[in-house]
Amino acid sequence: MQRSIRSNAITLAIGLTCLAVLPGAWTIAKTPASDLSIQFGNGETQRLYEARFEENFPLAIHIRHAWSALKIGLLSEPAAGAIMGKSGTLFTVEEFQAPEASINFARELSVTRSAIEALGAKLLTVIIPDKSRMLSHELPRRRSAEFERRYESLLEELGAQKLPVIDLRSALAEPGSFMVTDTHWSPQGAYRSALAISDYAIEHVASHTQFELARGPIRQFEGDLIAFADTGPWRPIVGPVSETIQTFNIEQKASENDDSLGLFDDVTIPVALVGTSFSAREDFHFADFLKVALHADLTSYALEGLGPFEPMQRFLEDKSVSENPPQIVIWEIPERYINTWSHTND
Repeated sequence: MQRSIRSNAITLAIGLTCLAVLPGAWTIAKTPASDLSIQFGNGETQRLYEARFEENFPLAIHIRHAWSALKIGLLSEPAAGAIMGKSGTLFTVEEFQAPEASINFARELSVTRSAIEALGAKLLTVIIPDKSRMLSHELPRRRSAEFERRYESLLEELGAQKLPVIDLRSALAEPGSFMVTDTHWSPQGAYRSALAISDYAIEHVASHTQFELARGPIRQFEGDLIAFADTGPWRPIVGPVSETIQTFNIEQKASENDDSLGLFDDVTIPVALVGTSFSAREDFHFADFLKVALHADLTSYALEGLGPFEPMQRFLEDKSVSENPPQIVIWEIPERYINTWSHTND
């Protein structure tokens, strides 16, 4: 038994050595001598090496896949930018690091609330707990006390400013609430969150519209964290797991009041949704679920890749919003964008 383990370890070591050395030797051999005279240590050599590697080595992508497969299969270690849980669930490293921009959340909340109330609308701020918080049993190590305390601190700030407090931890504690290979919630998690939000928000929506939701086909899903665990043809052997996602179709029901508006009357959409990719990505149908749960039409101002504060700024600067404001603004903020322990005061 010991001999077999030792033999496998030696074979693996030889394989890793070949995997590391041979591509480099090939690349250097294919690099003109004149290029090798570039001074080492200034970054130019590395960029040249990477370019030559991609250009000259015919098995480059296979090497990357094999290297990724070895790291994941043996060490459960994806590339920098993601962390792999005990059963193969992927987490973004952003949930383990303080955000780059330290936002004074109390001040942002106060300023935003004043601006929205000036429009005659209600603000409902919804903090989405980290995936790593809700699936902490999957983590290879515990997060620091600062991160563990963060969500509770954010809810306390909402309460301190006399804003409604919606705790989504119960809604997202159900199994399957997050995608395995993605940063975001699943359609199931989005649906349960929409129901929790509607318990408060529906009281502040005066005009009602009925929507019907029907299940569509189930399709393959590639999470945004797969890029950090690209094992190529080795994926069925070492992972990450292949995922599917449920799709939905939404339709507005006919209403007896459809003829109540004049030809040139303004149509007021009662709900505005502002936020991040949790709201913007159609894969998760969060906006659709809110329409159904609130019995109300909705305009989404959510944007991908800009965090929660930039979309809100753009929303407030939108002239059409001031001319025809909604009744309630739902502001979706993922927990990981806020640093509760080192606020700036400028």
